[in-house]
Amino acid sequence: MENKPEAFNYVKEMYIEELGRFTLIENKCTVFLTLLTIMIGTFGMLVGFNNQKMFKPNSMFEYLELLFFGLAVFSMICSWGHFLLALKISKSPVAARNIETSNWFKIAKKDECINHIYNCYADTTPKITAAITKKIKIIDVAYNELALTAWFVSGFSLIKIYLEYSS
Repeated sequence: MENKPEAFNYVKEMYIEELGRFTLIENKCTVFLTLLTIMIGTFGMLVGFNNQKMFKPNSMFEYLELLFFGLAVFSMICSWGHFLLALKISKSPVAARNIETSNWFKIAKKDECINHIYNCYADTTPKITAAITKKIKIIDVAYNELALTAWFVSGFSLIKIYLEYSS
């Protein structure tokens, strides 16, 4: 196989690009996980201050308030769990790096070395893409749960406001 610098640079750039996407996805998960943790804590504290009346419902609106609260907490925790799952440390695909390969490079011809590096990049890039795709599916579920949380918190808030001003 003839070594073409263009082909080598292409597979190397694709590898670097996919590795960058992988890192970006993980960083975004970390930010959302932190945000959700703060939201869960804040929501819990706000409800904790006014829990005597909320957990002893007497009217239909109070039951609805409790239902929306429960659904909001449930969907928030599910979303938190999915973001955590997306951050799960698994077998991360990287190019070969071991002592045998390093020693082989010492004795191999230049063309063989270039071919081996090319193959490492070419083999690893689809594995990184597959890992990213898997993480994106989990993150998509987490975003949907986060959207549901927003709806449930909105419903909870509207009922809470109604109950506060109607009494």
